[in-house]
Amino acid sequence: LDEEAGTIAYDSAGQSDAFLMGDPVWQPDAGKVGGALALDGVDDWAFTSPVPDLGAGPVSVFAWIKGGGPGQVVISQPLVAGWLMADNEGRVMTELGDASPSGGSLVSEVVITDGDWYQIGVVLDGVHRRLYVDGVMVAEDSQAGSEASASGFNIGVGKDYLPETHWSGMLDDIRIYNWAIIS
Repeated sequence: LDEEAGTIAYDSAGQSDAFLMGDPVWQPDAGKVGGALALDGVDDWAFTSPVPDLGAGPVSVFAWIKGGGPGQVVISQPLVAGWLMADNEGRVMTELGDASPSGGSLVSEVVITDGDWYQIGVVLDGVHRRLYVDGVMVAEDSQAGSEASASGFNIGVGKDYLPETHWSGMLDDIRIYNWAIIS
């Protein structure tokens, strides 16, 4: 998210560029890692084209965030799950997990919507699901896999595109891996 203008956030790995919707504002000097993208919490978001199927193995997702509000989403998969988001109290959470009855959401006690920069992440390693804030594990449970699929991603809006899920703040350096970064 280091562009200075335009309607495309280019993927530095060359896999899946993001196409901007609404009128997000590039912040070339305001990011945590280079530039950032500021979203208004009303109608700004981005989407990617389909990606390789991530449901069969480990997955790690990390992003730098600043701002946001309760119930707002950093990254999701359309109609599947909110991967990184704030719960109704502003705490970091994920819905990414398996489809079993024990799947559900994993919520930490760490509030991420106070206006500071945070690096948030979720890692599924095939046995555990872990949430991280600034490199520290803040919540964990057991999960064998995930519902992740080969669809694209939403950045800055929830899986069902509900108005209250639009992110109001800055996003930077979103990374998605098909392996467990931290375990």
